[in-house]
Amino acid sequence: MNLKYIGVNNRGRAEWAELDLADNLWPEGRIMEEWEVRQYRPIVEKTEKALGRTLERAELSILAWLSGMDNSTVKAVSSLIGAAYENGKKEGST
Repeated sequence: MNLKYIGVNNRGRAEWAELDLADNLWPEGRIMEEWEVRQYRPIVEKTEKALGRTLERAELSILAWLSGMDNSTVKAVSSLIGAAYENGKKEGST
């Protein structure tokens, strides 16, 4: 995750670029509004902790897409990731 603050867009909302997702479509990085970033950061951090590694580009792209969904959808997926992580810890301790 490599977020860079861009500024305020024409709708009056703060924008950020995910530089790790720069490509032909988004040469400066994938642009997200502040509300998306508030969902993106925690789910990326939680997923990286659960996996024990930094996410790959394709994985970050999926989570960036997910962060544009409604908050209840993001929380549901995040809860699933957390539950899988906790279950994996229990499985590993037996």
